[in-house]
Amino acid sequence: MKVSVAHFIRLAFLLQALALTSCISEEESGYGSKLKAGDMLPAFSVRLDGGEVFDSSKQAGKVSVIVFFNTLCPDCRQELPEVNRLYQDYGDDERVSFACLGRDETDESICAYWEEHGLSMPYHADEGRKVYGLFAESTVPLIYISDGNLVIRYVYTDSPLASYDEMKEAVASLLDIVPD
Repeated sequence: MKVSVAHFIRLAFLLQALALTSCISEEESGYGSKLKAGDMLPAFSVRLDGGEVFDSSKQAGKVSVIVFFNTLCPDCRQELPEVNRLYQDYGDDERVSFACLGRDETDESICAYWEEHGLSMPYHADEGRKVYGLFAESTVPLIYISDGNLVIRYVYTDSPLASYDEMKEAVASLLDIVPD
């Protein structure tokens, strides 16, 4: 079988694009999350889609839910509705803050995805992986839940995906309330 240079270049480009957007698990890559439960939240500040600023240093006294995703990732597509359910439960609770950061995404792509799927959580497009690089090297989805002392208490990856009930129990345990 004879393969032209043009076909080879297209195949190489496709494979590279898949590697950049696919869900890579820590076990497969040897990388993944740089942070684990017990680590401090890194310092970062982002402007969310509603205009408010999420500054990690100003989350003291709150439970923070920080989500890294890419809308092309199948695991993220499965996980985002679960996180949105959590946001619907706690989004109005002043003791809990949310920031969803789209790894290598644009505002336009996230906005379109949010509208298409009825998501309401606050998001930020982390186009250059500036914030993502503080937390991880390769894995999405990644969910970090930290306590009021800015200590990460729970880390969820794609292996296995976190359920709504697991995340709700984690947030509730940090708020010292019993989940419904």
